[in-house]
Amino acid sequence: MPNLALNSQGPEVEKLQDELIDLGYLTAQQKAGGAGIFGPRTEKALKRFQNDNHLTPNGTLDADTEQAFLEINQGIRLGSTGRVVEGLQDSLVALGFMTAAQKATGSGSFGLLTEQALKAFQRQHGIEPSGELMDETYKALRTGSQVTSPVINPASTAIDVLLPESGVGFTTYNREPGGADQFGRASTVQAVIQLGHVWGTANPTTPFSVGDMSRKGGGPFPPHASHKDGRDADLRPLTKNGVNQATNIFDANYSRERTTELVKVIRQLFSGVTIFFNDPKLIAAGLTKHAAGHDNHLHVRFP
Repeated sequence: MPNLALNSQGPEVEKLQDELIDLGYLTAQQKAGGAGIFGPRTEKALKRFQNDNHLTPNGTLDADTEQAFLEINQGIRLGSTGRVVEGLQDSLVALGFMTAAQKATGSGSFGLLTEQALKAFQRQHGIEPSGELMDETYKALRTGSQVTSPVINPASTAIDVLLPESGVGFTTYNREPGGADQFGRASTVQAVIQLGHVWGTANPTTPFSVGDMSRKGGGPFPPHASHKDGRDADLRPLTKNGVNQATNIFDANYSRERTTELVKVIRQLFSGVTIFFNDPKLIAAGLTKHAAGHDNHLHVRFP
């Protein structure tokens, strides 16, 4: 494709406009008003694309910009490097799927942390979690509904904050429609997200998984005896194969080593936390407490 700029015309301009539509910078309606004509609207859209991908925002389809389009069309994935990867990481940080510190460990390099964060974003937006950046995911990153972090009031006891379906270092299991079983106090949801960031830094490919928390507004949550006041969260024990699946302390796939590591991280982060889980070695070490029915999940009660 030759260099294209303001006032260029022809099929190559229309091809560029189609690329900008696919990535969420133009609409089909906007193109229809000047198909094949490189006007101010196309120029503005191209500049936004360039800016988002750390390219010179000159509004011209130069060689670097054409290369960026080509990379996205072919797929950005584990092992990729460059300015498009850095732009992807910017988006993942802005949306809360990576931290700025995680990006800084490999800015512009598509490593395991970036792959994990991208898969979490894809899962949350109903996209096949391939961990690969192509048109559909790129457009969703730009135009999809953004999950914003809750505004935290540590003193609030209102049980009205919904845990995201997934994020850095964590995912969920047995989630009811709309997350009806995963509400908590703002401080509790913040704690889970904080735990995810810390855990994900050391374990980028094995997120922990969150189950029942509380109902919106709190109150009885059968069959749980607790989970009433927005301070509780059930977590799955970790598995040896790293897969998010049901396990228990008697299961051959249960990983005491990984689960112990998770429990220790929780205790280091949150003074006064209570953890109910029936692994006898963790109980003997003073890390967890026994409770009936807690062979297959950790019940974490945040302070």
